[in-house]
Amino acid sequence: MVCTYQATRYILRKYVYVSSVVVSADLNKPETLPAAFEGAYGAFVVTNFWDPTSVSGENSEKDQAQRAISAAKAAGVQHFIWSTLPNSKKITGGKLEVKHFTAKAEVDDDVIAAGFKYYSFVYPPFYYQNLSVTMVPYPQEDGSKAWMFPISANAKVVNAGDIREMGAVVAAAFAKPELSGAGARLAAGHKAISFGQMVEALNEQGHNFEWIQVPGDEKWDAAFPGAFEFREMFDYWVMA
Repeated sequence: MVCTYQATRYILRKYVYVSSVVVSADLNKPETLPAAFEGAYGAFVVTNFWDPTSVSGENSEKDQAQRAISAAKAAGVQHFIWSTLPNSKKITGGKLEVKHFTAKAEVDDDVIAAGFKYYSFVYPPFYYQNLSVTMVPYPQEDGSKAWMFPISANAKVVNAGDIREMGAVVAAAFAKPELSGAGARLAAGHKAISFGQMVEALNEQGHNFEWIQVPGDEKWDAAFPGAFEFREMFDYWVMA
């Protein structure tokens, strides 16, 4: 079963198999959640920090996760898999928060305390697809396109991977609960690489991209919604 608050859009994207059941539910509307978990053996739950129509105000990622945990537990879900990230605030001693990392990490204890028969954690990588969605390159005068962010093109600190690989990790966790279901922490991704290496790989395919490091200052932080979050994430990668 696939659960999404954008059911029509999900079906149109052809991401589901013919035998799949698509249920519309909203983590901000607890009354919609029982139907999402009814009869389900397991649940893979993800919150989206970057969606301002979903995560904002009283509807924090932790609020949403707690609603999902409560509904899944009440429905008798046996295996709960939570998409988490490192607690950057704790790791850096409070120097960096990286909200979309720390907020997810702070849910881990709630998952453990819920008392599911099986529970697991998966750590998604930086998705290559982000480069065309949340990090769109800017056209340059010479005809190229450039990503302009406050991190060096040569910093080999990006644990990157394809978003399509996540499904295999989650499916493996569900398939082997005796191995994954006691709080296993599973990471998806490859060895750390740099944004420069990504650009090089794209250009070898005939593209014309470049990576330009810009100052991570107050001007950057105010450049667009989420700019500060990006800077903290990059700083955390370099520091960690």
